[in-house]
Amino acid sequence: MQKIITFLINKAKNVFYLSLFICLLFSFFAFKIQIEAKSTSFFLENDKDLIKFNKSIQTFGEQDFLVLAYKNNDSVFTQKNIDFLKKIKNELEQIKGVDSTLSILNAPLFLNDEKNILAGANIKKAQEEIMQNNFYVSNIISKDLKVADFLIYSKNPNAILSDLRLLAEQNGLILGGISVIADDMVSYVKSDLKYYGIGLVILLSLAVFIFFRSYYFVFICMFICLISLFTSTGILYLLDYKITVISSNYVALVLIITISVVIHLLSHFAELQNYNLFSDRKQKIRHTLLAKAKPSFYAILTTVVGFLSLVFSGIKPISELGVMMSIGICISLLLAYLFLPYLLLVKQDLSSVYFSKKTKFLAFCANTAIYHRKIIYFICVLVVFSACILIPKLSAENSFVNYFKDSSEIKKGLLLIDENLGGALPLDVIISFKNDNNSSLEDDELSEFEAEFNNNKYYLTPEKISIISKIQDYLKNNKYIGSSLSLASLSEFAKNINNNKELDTFLMNALLNNLDEDTKKQIIYPYYNEKTKEFRIALRIIDSSKELRRAEFIKELKSDLSKIAKENNLNIELSGVMILYNNMLASLISSQIDTLNVVVLSIFVLFLIIFKNIRFSIIGILANVIPLSLLFTIIAFFDLKLDLMSITIAAISIGIGVDDIIHYVHRFKQEIKQNSLEKAIIKSHQSIGSALYFTTCTICLGFCLMVSSNFIPTIYFGLLTLMVMILLLSGSLFLLPSLIITFYFKGYFKNESKEGRQK
Repeated sequence: MQKIITFLINKAKNVFYLSLFICLLFSFFAFKIQIEAKSTSFFLENDKDLIKFNKSIQTFGEQDFLVLAYKNNDSVFTQKNIDFLKKIKNELEQIKGVDSTLSILNAPLFLNDEKNILAGANIKKAQEEIMQNNFYVSNIISKDLKVADFLIYSKNPNAILSDLRLLAEQNGLILGGISVIADDMVSYVKSDLKYYGIGLVILLSLAVFIFFRSYYFVFICMFICLISLFTSTGILYLLDYKITVISSNYVALVLIITISVVIHLLSHFAELQNYNLFSDRKQKIRHTLLAKAKPSFYAILTTVVGFLSLVFSGIKPISELGVMMSIGICISLLLAYLFLPYLLLVKQDLSSVYFSKKTKFLAFCANTAIYHRKIIYFICVLVVFSACILIPKLSAENSFVNYFKDSSEIKKGLLLIDENLGGALPLDVIISFKNDNNSSLEDDELSEFEAEFNNNKYYLTPEKISIISKIQDYLKNNKYIGSSLSLASLSEFAKNINNNKELDTFLMNALLNNLDEDTKKQIIYPYYNEKTKEFRIALRIIDSSKELRRAEFIKELKSDLSKIAKENNLNIELSGVMILYNNMLASLISSQIDTLNVVVLSIFVLFLIIFKNIRFSIIGILANVIPLSLLFTIIAFFDLKLDLMSITIAAISIGIGVDDIIHYVHRFKQEIKQNSLEKAIIKSHQSIGSALYFTTCTICLGFCLMVSSNFIPTIYFGLLTLMVMILLLSGSLFLLPSLIITFYFKGYFKNESKEGRQK
């Protein structure tokens, strides 16, 4: 290491420009990195229900469409509102890329002289028929008649979004749908990235200036931070990584951790500069880089371990965040050592460099650790006791609707669908009949009609539809289920138009076969596959319900449907986004526990390697785990829910917090060689304690910016990480020195008189 650092200093200019050239090459690709916001990216990668979900899409088709909703204070079935909807439909037809639409205007009518309202059907009669048809109610019209929507079908929904947004804005409409959510989330990510970038640069620059009172040190910090960010981002692009809603924190985290590394290096250099310990600038730089080499390397290594533990989460964007951050912070440490020698040498005058110290606060921390350890231990015991009681109560029960701010268009669209159009969270019930002979007709009866209607045209029977209707009736009685659509809905409507008489097998199949292809695509194919002989009941769950407990709801639903399946010789499976979303939520708790176990064990092993002392290793782990336990105790006490982003807090916090432990212990081991225990603790607080204090303040400033995000999990993540960083700093400045005194130097105070201790 001495030879490497000596080379870096002697060849500082050449190393700087060669490194800068390589970094600029990688930075060129940074601006090409893609932003992804697919809903499927939030599902568990090894989820067996994901296979069922994909199979269901292949069987019944992907029900991906855009929703353009019109909300009115009165019934939409007035001439004025119908005329307005006709105007909107005409404008929709002018948009290139809109293949077809479905609304109350062109919904097929069977009891009117005309086929739909557009064709001249009487509005009042059309209203009566539409409100009798379950295919339309809570689908294209709300039960209270105040909300109507256009279901917009397109081969390329993303290509028409800008036109639809403009149309919605000009006419006071609400645009919704999976493609809209994905597009909005991409916009949020871009906005967050831009805001984090600009905001962090300003805040971090201000923080560095306050710490060092040097514009040049501000330049050094920002230069290394930005070049590290762009270089690592370019490398990630070449490795085909994409930025998601979760990994959008990557920008903030890389900047924050990089500046933490640089501040530790610059603070040591500033300390040497202020105390004039070396006359030669090169000697000061060499001493700085050598003194900080081990603690900086091990600090980054433990942080990498923390982030890499996210790979085991099983959720793709979280796993990718772990890899992205590991690459980013390794590059940060490398570039800090490559760039700093030249940047510190090229500036002729650095005599004005100043490093601010919170002398009174740090002295208070040191004195508390030395003389009031019982109070600290009492608080720790209380935290551990509370954690054992409350942490098992942690929950991951989250509503997808509530992931967004009330003012956001996503939230407005989701709530409108959730409250007025049958629910926002899809859930499918897939039904197939066991050992079926494909028809209730006699063989000779079937053969008589085969020539006219081909094979397998009579699979649908009143008995089958009756069973599906029975299942659907059970589902309708559940207060969390909104819309419920199946072939039984069509059969019920057909019964109404057949003078309340049940349809026999022939009429039922004849009705099915004589529908035009467009109608079949809307009301048959999504609910019945003639080839696989599978039926689908499409449910939508009211996701915004505060009483909904998804895991309990699904468990109860599976149990009841299993009984129905057994009684009627059926195969019944649940599929859909809700199942996959619930599986992801359920994994958050177990993943959090697994992540903590992996991180704590890995870092303990690293501590043994770094400190070469089992007591220091145990002390270091306790100084991190106890503050983290307090965080999760607070989360459980206030009944806050874990979500997609808070799952990463344990790994990230321990990874970053361990840095403080390593830097403090490393400095303490140097101080104890020349000082008594009390002086070693005090000097460690005054020197490395200042760096820990200001790096934590810098990190907290960075995470404060996340409060401005439109994504609620990002806001919670920022606030919770802010809290845990303060707790971890307290662990380093209060608990760590207390444990060192008690366990590593046990018996020290027994050799001192009471007067000496007080002095």
